[in-house]
Amino acid sequence: MSDDAAAPGVIAQRLQKLWDIRPASLRDVAAAISAATGRHVSAAYLGQLKNGTRAEPSYSIIEAIARHFGVTPDYFAADDDTARLAEDELRLLTTLRDSGVRSIALSADGLSPKSLAAIADIVRTYRTAEGLPETPVTQPDA
Repeated sequence: MSDDAAAPGVIAQRLQKLWDIRPASLRDVAAAISAATGRHVSAAYLGQLKNGTRAEPSYSIIEAIARHFGVTPDYFAADDDTARLAEDELRLLTTLRDSGVRSIALSADGLSPKSLAAIADIVRTYRTAEGLPETPVTQPDA
């Protein structure tokens, strides 16, 4: 068996990314999807999709999963760069749900590019001090 044959498919990889960004139990996601669609979706089935043992869900399942996580169904068929952009947007929206992060972002609105760059440096320093991974920070236009 080659490494390629053992690698999870695109749907499994993308599902894992969505769960990494918005952690939830398989049971909770299955219940939410079942409630939204009126069609029973089991936690076991979602687990099989996520780990790659089931690889070809119906479009209605893909659509329901996408809706639940806040992406479009096209996310599962998009090229890697497009998928990464969707993941970045989802990560941002998920992060902004935190009232502290949202407060900082809103407070920074209107500051000069120089001030925003200084704040970004401070945030990176605190992330490092707390053992958090470095995140790419886009420098404001000077």
